[in-house]
Amino acid sequence: MRHIALTIGDPTGIGPEITVKALQRLEEFPDTKLHIIGSIKMLEVAARNVNLKLPHISQIEYHSIEKEKSGAVAYHALDYAVKMI
Repeated sequence: MRHIALTIGDPTGIGPEITVKALQRLEEFPDTKLHIIGSIKMLEVAARNVNLKLPHISQIEYHSIEKEKSGAVAYHALDYAVKMI
């Protein structure tokens, strides 16, 4: 199984919505484990805004970064992802 770390970018940008939409297609990649890094709260907001559900399955591991603001979350998400490698 391959592991991919994906940051949602700036939580106030378009990254959360794009991430939520991309997660809906995860079944196309059965041998992939995704590590989603960033503001999970903003992912949940984005999911509600586009009438989708944030998937909670074993193929996805969420790593929440909530203590920072906007661009700082994006920076810390990248830092976190690099340390995972």
